[in-house]
Amino acid sequence: PAEVSLLNQVIDGKTKDAVDTAQELQDLANAVDAVIRTAQGGTPAVTEEQLKLLDLPGVTPGNLPAIIDAIKKTPDDGTGVDTIAELKKVVSDGVVAAQTAVNTISNAAEANNATASTPAVDVYKAAGVTGVADSNLALINSILNDADVTGASVDTVKEIQDIVDAVNKIVNAADGVAGNNSPALTQEDYAKVGVNNIDSPAEVSLLNQVIDGKTKDAVDTAQEL
Repeated sequence: PAEVSLLNQVIDGKTKDAVDTAQELQDLANAVDAVIRTAQGGTPAVTEEQLKLLDLPGVTPGNLPAIIDAIKKTPDDGTGVDTIAELKKVVSDGVVAAQTAVNTISNAAEANNATASTPAVDVYKAAGVTGVADSNLALINSILNDADVTGASVDTVKEIQDIVDAVNKIVNAADGVAGNNSPALTQEDYAKVGVNNIDSPAEVSLLNQVIDGKTKDAVDTAQEL
C-alpha cells in the first residue's frame, strides 16, 4: 500500500512525456520501491538519481547519507514516506541536518575549539562523512585546530572527507612495524591535514616511511604529525 500510494502521487505530478514509455514507469516504480525499502532498513538504499527522479530538491552526494538516515528513521511500514509531501519533508530534514553538521565542523575549525571528543562521531556521520570512529576522532579534531585548517577549508563534505581519508591512511600505516605498510599519502594529503614543509617527492617518501614505523599513539595529534 505504501508503494502504491507514493507511486500514484509521483505519477500524478509528472507530465505525460515523463511517463510515456514502459521503462520510464519502471524507473519510477524502482525509485519508489527503493524509498520504501530504505524506510524498512533494507539494502540497497535509495540513490541520489532515484530521489532526483522523484523530483526531490536539494539532494547531493554529500548529503545523501543524511537523507538516507532520515528516511530510515521513519516507520518501517513506509507510512512516513508514502506521500510526496511526507517524503519531501523527510528529505528536507536530511538536507538541513547534513548542512548543520558541516557547519558545526567548519565553525570548530574556524574557532580552533575542537576537542578530542567534539565534534562527535555522530556529527561527522550526519554531515555525510565516512570513516570517522572513536579510534581516530581525536586526531581528526586536532587537525581542525591546526592554524592551516580554517573554517573555509572544511566547509564542504568533500573537504572534510579528504582530511578523514588522509588520517585513515596515517592511522592504518602506523602499526609500529617499519617497512610493512607505508601510507600512500601525497604532498596534497599532508597539506590537507595541516602538515607544513613537505615540498618534494623525496620528503613525502621519507615522511611516509617514518610514519610507517611509528605506533598510532605517536601520530594521534596534528602537532605530532
